[in-house]
Amino acid sequence: MSTLSKLAIGAAVVVQMACAGPEGPPGPEGPAGGGGGITASDAEALVNQKLNTVDRSLALWNIQSGLGTVMIEYNIRFNNLWFAGQSNNWDMARYQVKEMREIQAVAEVTRPARAPLLQAFATSFLARLDNAIASQDPVDFATAYDQAIAGCNGCHAASSSPDFPSFNFVKVTRPTASHFQNVDWTGQGTTQ
Repeated sequence: MSTLSKLAIGAAVVVQMACAGPEGPPGPEGPAGGGGGITASDAEALVNQKLNTVDRSLALWNIQSGLGTVMIEYNIRFNNLWFAGQSNNWDMARYQVKEMREIQAVAEVTRPARAPLLQAFATSFLARLDNAIASQDPVDFATAYDQAIAGCNGCHAASSSPDFPSFNFVKVTRPTASHFQNVDWTGQGTTQ
C-alpha cells in the first residue's frame, strides 16, 4: 500500500477517532478543548500500527485470505508460465510473471511476516525469469524456471507456522499438464 493511501486511511481513522472522542468534534487546533492536534507522523504511526498488526477483533483480519489461498493462484500462474515459455509465447510468459508479482504484493500485505521471504524470491528468481523472457531463449527460460522451482522449495522448507515446523511437504516440480486444457499456449501472435 502506498504511503499516500496509508495517510488517507490514517486521516480518516484520526478524524473518526477525534469525532468519537469525549471532547467532541475537532477544531482547527485538534479536538475541542484540546490543543496541538495530531501530527502527520502521529497519523502515519497510527495507520501503520492499525494496518500492520493482526487484530482479530477487526472484521477484515478475520476474512482475508491466508497465504495458502494466495499460493494457489501463484501456482496457477507459475504453471501457466511454464507452458507459455515452452510454446515461445513470450508475451504470455511476461504476463504471467506480472500477475505473479501482483498476487505476491497481496500476500505481502495480508501476511506481512512473510514479506521478506516473498521479496527475496522476487528479487532472486522472478528477476531471472524476466531476463530469460526478455531474451526469448528457451534454454535460459528453462534454467531460470528450474532455479525458481528450487527457490520455491527452499522457501517452503525455511517457512514455519504454529501448526507446522516446516512447509517442506509442499514440493514444486515442473508441471506435466496445464491447469487449463482449453488454452492454446502458442497464442495469437506477439505484441512486442
